[in-house]
Amino acid sequence: MGANTSQPVDYDFDWDLLPRKREVGMGSADKLIAQRVEVGMGHAKFVVARRLEVGMGHVREAIVFDRLEVGMGKVGTVHCRSSTRIETGLSTIANVQYHHIDDLIKMAKQACGLTRVEALPEPSAPPAPTTEEGPLMMGDGFVYDAVAKAPPQPESELNPVG
Repeated sequence: MGANTSQPVDYDFDWDLLPRKREVGMGSADKLIAQRVEVGMGHAKFVVARRLEVGMGHVREAIVFDRLEVGMGKVGTVHCRSSTRIETGLSTIANVQYHHIDDLIKMAKQACGLTRVEALPEPSAPPAPTTEEGPLMMGDGFVYDAVAKAPPQPESELNPVG
């Protein structure tokens, strides 16, 4: 069971963005996504992997690219390509659905959250405030230079007597 998952692939899926290995021993997991996934005696609802190994556990649904090994466990639905190697012991695989590699990649990217998002344009910064003598000096969110550059006012307006 120690196959190398770093072998080159003949399809366009960037496995380096995903963890190398995820596993569930006797516990359970909703979603396991990695290059290699192992489910011992536990349960996984959904798996995306190049290689999936199921011992005596259960996987409800899986997208598997290269290899599926099931010992005495159970797998509900497997989405794979026709070249995916499937090995079974005293196990049950309820449903195997073969997909074109492009469709399988699309399914896996959506499940992994790796769908391509068109790049948004960089937001343009608003123009810096200016005075007649040049830009205002900004620091810590306060305008410091505006008061110093303000035109002088008569002293009677600054300190009214009354």
